[in-house]
Amino acid sequence: MHSLVFQLDGRMLAGQMKRVSGGVGRNIADALGRFGHDVCFLTAVGDDSDGRSIIKSLEHINTDKISVVGDQSTSWCVVFQNRQGDCMACIGDMECHKRITIDMIKENIDALYKSPLVVIDGNVCPETMEFVIGFCNEENIPVYFETTDIAVASQPFHSNMWKGLSFMSPNLKELQEISKKLTAEVPVNYAIKVSINGGDEFDTRDRIMNSSKDIVCKLISHIPVIMVTLGDKGLLLASRQSDDTVSLVHYPSQKIETPVSVSGAGDCLCAGYISGVLQGKSQDECVALGLRAATSALLSHRPVPIELNVN
Repeated sequence: MHSLVFQLDGRMLAGQMKRVSGGVGRNIADALGRFGHDVCFLTAVGDDSDGRSIIKSLEHINTDKISVVGDQSTSWCVVFQNRQGDCMACIGDMECHKRITIDMIKENIDALYKSPLVVIDGNVCPETMEFVIGFCNEENIPVYFETTDIAVASQPFHSNMWKGLSFMSPNLKELQEISKKLTAEVPVNYAIKVSINGGDEFDTRDRIMNSSKDIVCKLISHIPVIMVTLGDKGLLLASRQSDDTVSLVHYPSQKIETPVSVSGAGDCLCAGYISGVLQGKSQDECVALGLRAATSALLSHRPVPIELNVN
């Protein structure tokens, strides 16, 4: 058990800092581009060194749709990690994301028309998110929602827009936060088929699966695939089946004794899974690609895998 204690009395706290281009949307776009997919990234950055660094880091994908705004600094986030590389807290300025407006999306609507799948993260403002989800539903384009952070994970659940999602990937804490917004939603009494793919921490795994069933059954009527990320415990993937049952599968992660950093590993997991979906691979193959990408990120100083092409 590790604890993090800040003594806020003005003293200098020892630490190390590394500066990288990151962010959930950027990391997923970056990883999908490295996997060989044709990616169009819609976002907003400031006309500053951070914005230019982000664009430069994405030279392998289409950045023509990135809006550079002159009166707003690029969003930033300071991630506090312990010696094991786990994220303990974050401080950030996400104001620039408010420039991802409905008008901006309308100006780039052709990019959505051409997309086989649209990924949206929790930093996008609710109005823009609702417009994108509604448009994609009308055009039968699946939408993948990456919950991003416990503070914004429940954003689509303040209205019924969440019912238009096709995929989502919260961690366990984010799932519990989402459940608070669904108190009026009645869970459907699905027959649940549980499958275990290895792993030896039975008590922990069973406790997680049992605690997740009720909220999953509330969500799964509308969101066909829900991937609950569990850190070093792997992931839990729930999917609605054609026979009106729910498949609940636990996939353990590869044990890594000394990860460099967990920052970006979850984004790479999502990108690997999405890559498999776009290639028409089976669920097991999609998850394997995601876990492989996450492992690569854990062993790298970069937030995305450096040399990993799944094609």
